[in-house]
Amino acid sequence: MSHRRSSLLGPGLAHEIVKEVLAFLRLSRFLFIRGANFGLETRGGEAASLKALVHALILDKLRQIVAELASASGSVPRRFDDNDYRLAAAALLVHLISIDGDASAKEQEKLRSLLASRFDLDDAAVGELIEAAKRVEGESVDLYRFTSLIMRSVDEQGRARIVEMMWELVYADDHISEFEESMVWRSADLLGVSSNERIALRNRVAGNRIVPKAAN
Repeated sequence: MSHRRSSLLGPGLAHEIVKEVLAFLRLSRFLFIRGANFGLETRGGEAASLKALVHALILDKLRQIVAELASASGSVPRRFDDNDYRLAAAALLVHLISIDGDASAKEQEKLRSLLASRFDLDDAAVGELIEAAKRVEGESVDLYRFTSLIMRSVDEQGRARIVEMMWELVYADDHISEFEESMVWRSADLLGVSSNERIALRNRVAGNRIVPKAAN
């Protein structure tokens, strides 16, 4: 029973609730001790009022915790948690297509296609992954948060495939900006993909196409 509840809550929410419970227990212990000491120094009526207040606070807090547990246990668990390398890869791709402005329709379509084929996801899962990727990408201050997770979770071939996915997005709308190129290069470096392999992956994607460079 406890195992099922933990899986429904998710590691993040369960951790927050545990922290809240522990903080509340520490506060309760302090109030009880304070109340006991106060009772030695005051008349019985004042001590009884303080104890009644402590009891009321405890009951209110317990009701709140129970309500949070009931609400969380009825929710749908997230399919992609923050330690999922697929979420990290998707966040890199989301950042890439928005780095030079709003993502074009071709880039958004290509993003969905890449995630579906690379991670074997249906349309609903792809939509959920993109929404989660937008969330974590907006919270992040650099690429290392995502590349470090991928480095720990994915082998060399898999990391090269992610760089190839990035090049496929760069070429999706027949318009390459220096910002996109720079991001792919930096990401590949953080993912341990060599310069020669980055170039080979780019050439594989580009083929014989002539793509106009963005105006400076």
